[in-house]
Amino acid sequence: MVDRGDELIGSPNDRVKVKLRPEVDDTAREFIDPTTLAIPEHKGNALGFGPRNVLATGRIGLIFMVPGQRESYRVNGTARLSRDPELLDQLAVDEKPALMATIVGVEEAFFHCGTAMIRSKLWAAADEAEADRQPIAEQISGLLGDESLVPVIAADLEEIYRTDLY
Repeated sequence: MVDRGDELIGSPNDRVKVKLRPEVDDTAREFIDPTTLAIPEHKGNALGFGPRNVLATGRIGLIFMVPGQRESYRVNGTARLSRDPELLDQLAVDEKPALMATIVGVEEAFFHCGTAMIRSKLWAAADEAEADRQPIAEQISGLLGDESLVPVIAADLEEIYRTDLY
């Protein structure tokens, strides 16, 4: 599950609030040993909530999801950051080494039943209501009060997704 799942990473901050961020780079996760996992930090996650919270608390929570599978796999444990060049090279994607790695010491790991996935219809085919959903570029330009920004925001997002993934 860890090898093929996409994960959400949660790291509590000093006020015990958890920030979640998606990580879907399943090609680069690396088990260091049976209870230690290295997760790469690549270009593109400019917010940096996770690393800051890891530095503050030394804790992390992961949820691994496989598209189409109702059950998820959860991991909780300790966390620390690493800039070891050899490890970052092992975590490279498209010949680009990771910028940093989060080293997870697994304290507990378990499957989570699929009721939430079933109730939310997360893996259901898109229906008419979802087809009518407003694109994010329209939402952002609406918040900014300038609809002329829709094509600019949409183009900028696509450029970032195309060129700045790693």
